[in-house]
Amino acid sequence: MITPHHLRHTCRIALHLSGANVLALSRMLGHADPSITLKAYAELFDTDLDAEAERLTADCAQRVLTACSPSCPVTEKSVSELR
Repeated sequence: MITPHHLRHTCRIALHLSGANVLALSRMLGHADPSITLKAYAELFDTDLDAEAERLTADCAQRVLTACSPSCPVTEKSVSELR
């Protein structure tokens, strides 16, 4: 049997997967504080760590390549070796 709680849970997962941040989720769910959302749904945010690390690495690498002049020893190949 599907209950309103199941629908709320499904909505929360869909919002998270679409990229909603914790503050937005907290407000949409009616939580008084984002820490309630983090405590209640911590399992979702743990899986994001690897994806965030990859995103950060790619972003930093792009910034290094953009900031370097043509004579800079940093190349696409040397940056990709860091990944």
